Amino acid sequence: LDALADTLAARVAPGGRNLYPAMPYVSYHAITRADSDALYAWLMAQAPVEKPNTPNRLIPPFNLRFGISLWNALYRPDAAPFQPATNEAPEGARGRYLVDVLGHCGECHTPRSLTYAMTGAHLAGNVIEGALAPNLTPGALAQRGWTADDLNRFLASGLAPQGVMTFRMFPVLSHSTSHMPPEDISAITGRLLAGQDTPGPVPRAVAGTPDATGHQLYLGLCAGCHGPDGTGQTHSSVPLNTNTTAMFDDPINLVRIIREGVEARDLAQGERMQAMPGFADRLDDAQMAQLVSYLRQRWGGHADPVAADRITQITRQIDRAEAAH
Repeated sequence: LDALADTLAARVAPGGRNLYPAMPYVSYHAITRADSDALYAWLMAQAPVEKPNTPNRLIPPFNLRFGISLWNALYRPDAAPFQPATNEAPEGARGRYLVDVLGHCGECHTPRSLTYAMTGAHLAGNVIEGALAPNLTPGALAQRGWTADDLNRFLASGLAPQGVMTFRMFPVLSHSTSHMPPEDISAITGRLLAGQDTPGPVPRAVAGTPDATGHQLYLGLCAGCHGPDGTGQTHSSVPLNTNTTAMFDDPINLVRIIREGVEARDLAQGERMQAMPGFADRLDDAQMAQLVSYLRQRWGGHADPVAADRITQITRQIDRAEAAH
């Protein structure tokens, strides 16, 4: 029990070995002892699996574990069990604990420095592993049309008018949020939205006529599933007219989805998403730029087109992330 508590909260593995912060102890530092003991009990109840550890493949100097001691001295908070703030409502405290500690949402959604420490505004968004983990602050969520009902539905089922769980969020749905009781999901939503007023999911079109070539590309490649007006098909293909992917300032997710497509997958609560093909072999960078610009102009609220050289830059960024992973 003590060893697991130290591993989760104090970054030390059995034998005194430093853990790399890929184990999110910077967030887990506030886990309660009751929860670490519950985790221990559950883990000990699972059937053991004989599998050797994966060798450390980090390049020097990152493969030297003693260097983590310096990183910890600079960036690791001291282990301190979570406590509700003075006059904090129980649901508010629960939401803060789930988002900031057990859920460790900030590990992906908070900007990081060159030394990979979380810096800047908590949950303000970050590009990680070739994808944008978007800004989850209350104002940003409200601006993209998230309501409490939609966010509850998204966390529970993986699908909402604003989009579908993709990239590294799909395993989060499969292994975590889809199994949470409704009261925990509601607490998370309350923490993220913080009572922010929202107009709900609405298109964010810009003034003027979107690029004609981009419109033709959309009709030829996308409208068959998503509809000429971007309304999608219920329980099959997501709407694009309220989808938040086109709203992000950074178009990396939009480019990646169009290039790679999305596998057919079962979500949760009976929801399922049909396969979307990738178009990397059918669109050059100039055509990709026209299609991406069209989507962002028509439904994302972005008047400025995306240049072809920006698509080239994003493609290289995605390829580097995939190679590293």
